[in-house]
Amino acid sequence: PGEPLGQLRERKCKGREFLTTDRRDAQARPRGTPGYDGRTLLVPQQYMSELTPTMQQFWRVKSSHADCVVFFKLGKFYELFDEDSDVGARVCGLKQREGKKSGFPERSFAQYGVRLVAEGYRVAVVEQVRTANASAKAAMERRVVAILSPGTLLEPELQQLAEPGAPS
Repeated sequence: PGEPLGQLRERKCKGREFLTTDRRDAQARPRGTPGYDGRTLLVPQQYMSELTPTMQQFWRVKSSHADCVVFFKLGKFYELFDEDSDVGARVCGLKQREGKKSGFPERSFAQYGVRLVAEGYRVAVVEQVRTANASAKAAMERRVVAILSPGTLLEPELQQLAEPGAPS
């Protein structure tokens, strides 16, 4: 199976120790302590306050789906950020751009979703559900619409790609 996201090689990123050496669940329990829930992640408010509204959305999703690779919809592309981008580069061959991000066109969704699930990862799919008000500086509304896992690969397109010998 895939390498757990919380155990990826630690990176030295100022102000982002919450992803590595000081990783805590949403209830502020440190990794390795009783009751720790690796499905969640505490993202410090100080860090959140320095982000754009769109990146705040991403980290809110990631905080409640820390055990998933997040496919975050931006326009006609899915973007992967930070440790999810590391996984996308390693498992799917996605090219990382500056700032630990990578992405792919929406038409490649099934290809990359199936590949990650086949390697033991869960994928949280975040879609744009409402257009932002053009006059406001608010981010477009987005939410998790699906979690891909071996048990959810029921869509015909995903089933086809999951079959042996299917194109990748």
